[in-house]
Amino acid sequence: MRPTLCDVNLITDGGRRIAGHKGVITSALAYFNAMFTGSDTVDTNEDNVQQLLAGAKMLDCVDIMLRCADLQNFSLNYIHNNFIQISSSSDEFLQLPTNRLIDIISSDFIHTGEVGEQVILSAFISWINYDLEKI
Repeated sequence: MRPTLCDVNLITDGGRRIAGHKGVITSALAYFNAMFTGSDTVDTNEDNVQQLLAGAKMLDCVDIMLRCADLQNFSLNYIHNNFIQISSSSDEFLQLPTNRLIDIISSDFIHTGEVGEQVILSAFISWINYDLEKI
């Protein structure tokens, strides 16, 4: 096909360029319809950040990856700064997967107040006991 009047170039993983027409591509494939007709804004929140990040990595959307990373860093900082309250009153904390718990409790940035490391140990024991209760 000659690239006359083509308005998009698709590039394969191997670097091959394929000229196309957005109208034809979007009418045939929902994926490209969403890509070409979507808005320029992305609503990033705690409910969609994991899925957005996975999609952004797959599509190499650097701006979205950075936005997701910012939200994750904000969340992690919030957990560090409010660790005592979160670890003692949040079921979500008790339901964390092992790798996330390790990331959080091994951080040097956890604010434990006057209690110190004891609060981390208590949170870890509560997490283990919660998991045992499910068995």
